[in-house]
Amino acid sequence: MTEDSSAYPELAALVDACFHQDMDLFGDTNEDVFRYWVQGGSAAARAQMAAEVDRFIGAYPDAPLTSFNTLFQPEMPLADDDAGLIETLTMLRKIAIGTSP
Repeated sequence: MTEDSSAYPELAALVDACFHQDMDLFGDTNEDVFRYWVQGGSAAARAQMAAEVDRFIGAYPDAPLTSFNTLFQPEMPLADDDAGLIETLTMLRKIAIGTSP
């Protein structure tokens, strides 16, 4: 499967807008940044974000971090390893659908 970030427009927009050298403007942690991002989104955009996270995790089970970095090319890393990325994206999904405290 050959994809690019346009297959994940909500994730791509989040990475482009927030995960760069000025990331701290949006929060001190990934969770802060995710909460900042989703608070301004519509219910449809939040649902799409959750669906994109699910689709990404399903599409790249063997090397999610390498695949994520190749597709989205974040200036600031979201995680240090595959397990950390899955945990981070799962947190984003929960925030997007409103099931995170």
